[in-house]
Amino acid sequence: MPLAGAPLPAAQRVAGRARLFCGKSDGRTRLQRLYQDGSA
Repeated sequence: MPLAGAPLPAAQRVAGRARLFCGKSDGRTRLQRLYQDGSA
């Protein structure tokens, strides 16, 4: 998946970050921050 070549839609960005954060202990907290930043 070329990140620098083609800009990904916001949905895919959130999905990609969600997968990364889900692997961490603070997944829920960080996901809430991501969704708040994305909505704002």
